[in-house]
Amino acid sequence: MSAGYLYEVASYQGLLDILMRMFSRGYYYYHVVELPEAKREKWSNIDQKLIKKYLTDQSKFQRYRRKKNYNAASFFYVRWNELSFILHTDGEVLDDIDYSDKFLDIRVKPLKIPVSTVVFVMNYFHYDKKMKEKITKKGGNVDEKNAKVTVHLSEETRKGHLDVLYHVFNTMNKRKVIHEFEKMNGYPCWRGIVAQKRAIQHWMFREAEKRGIPFTDEEKKSIRFTDKRKPVSIYKEPVE
Repeated sequence: MSAGYLYEVASYQGLLDILMRMFSRGYYYYHVVELPEAKREKWSNIDQKLIKKYLTDQSKFQRYRRKKNYNAASFFYVRWNELSFILHTDGEVLDDIDYSDKFLDIRVKPLKIPVSTVVFVMNYFHYDKKMKEKITKKGGNVDEKNAKVTVHLSEETRKGHLDVLYHVFNTMNKRKVIHEFEKMNGYPCWRGIVAQKRAIQHWMFREAEKRGIPFTDEEKKSIRFTDKRKPVSIYKEPVE
């Protein structure tokens, strides 16, 4: 493995960030390996075996030459805690790659990433008919080639937030409701998650009206709603 090669990320936020970057660069195919906790002390050895198996530590110049000369697929490896991810682009899989694992296509099969009690889902964003009409009306381009991967909360996680908010509403205390809603500001602000937060916020306002404790315009403005991603450090520094 080449010196200075980084592959272990420091946080789940960093993991989502680097996966989004790689998917957007055409690394559409992914394979997930969950390393056994009982072999934690051997995780770095497993990393190196996978890196060697798929030649993921090649320089950009090596990848470029393989692509130019052989139309070769490029491979990428990253790990967060026990979850390892191998990605690759379109192209020929050359004989020096041990392509023995099953890879899925992010454009077809969403990738689910569990983080404690929360599950994040990464999937390829396609334009529906209504959205295409809206974008076309504004003079935009709706070519599917411009579609992107996004991140959102799993349906189970989304419903879990609604269930908790519904329970907090039973206290008839709007301050507690707002406090519970604002906990979601801790999630990274990818487009899919922001859209889900807005939908939950609208539900919260309707539920308050239904219960006879509507939010005033001033209260609505006071609710913290983050929709900008914060930069995060991606990789852990290698241990000397």
